[in-house]
Amino acid sequence: MTQDVTIAAVRAAAGDRATLRFEGGRAGIVLDATGLSGRERDTLEDAVRAAAAQNWSGEVRVVVTAERVARRLIAVASGKGGVGQPTPPPNPPTPPKAPGPPVPPGAADSHGPSPPP
Repeated sequence: MTQDVTIAAVRAAAGDRATLRFEGGRAGIVLDATGLSGRERDTLEDAVRAAAAQNWSGEVRVVVTAERVARRLIAVASGKGGVGQPTPPPNPPTPPKAPGPPVPPGAADSHGPSPPP
């Protein structure tokens, strides 16, 4: 059969998931299986192989590819202060009512003392 008939048959089976290339008597088909389950991928590959075999008299090669799903990074912070500088608490302490030196808002460590270096 001709390349046009083979392309039409493979497109009918796979839609835009198939890319075809012809070289000599060989047909190369690349299938994009991104987002398909294993069963769906196998069904698609079988359908494309059958369509190509019925319409192409030469060798048919099918390659199935899929994009990797992007990994997500989740960071968890403990809320502890850094070495020497405590994290400012969400509710800074009120200045003392008793006489004495004033306490700056960032000087109190609501999570406990910082570990020694």
